[in-house]
Amino acid sequence: MKKWMMPIIAIVFCFSLSGVPIIAEAAHGMGSADVVIAKKFTGEVTGVDLPSQTISAKQGYILFNVTLDEKTTIRKEKETKTINDVKAGQKVTIRYFEVGGKNVAKSIRINP
Repeated sequence: MKKWMMPIIAIVFCFSLSGVPIIAEAAHGMGSADVVIAKKFTGEVTGVDLPSQTISAKQGYILFNVTLDEKTTIRKEKETKTINDVKAGQKVTIRYFEVGGKNVAKSIRINP
């Protein structure tokens, strides 16, 4: 391989990786100062706090809390649901962002 091609390949590779966090930011409307990566948690709901818009869940011994915001979507099969439809004991898959040490839900799927 020619010597001049290696730096070009390295630069292209670096630019291709830098787009991933930016896409995650744009998907949930985060500011440019917040670099966030979408994550996923699957478990069983242990509690729902309506006033604080928070859902608690567990997977084995792992406890997990997530806060909902105005952009969070909740679905069961093909139906759109609300936080009022989420009950303790249900199996859920939560896609979320960690922003400032706080888990913010992007979407919640109630599993059958």
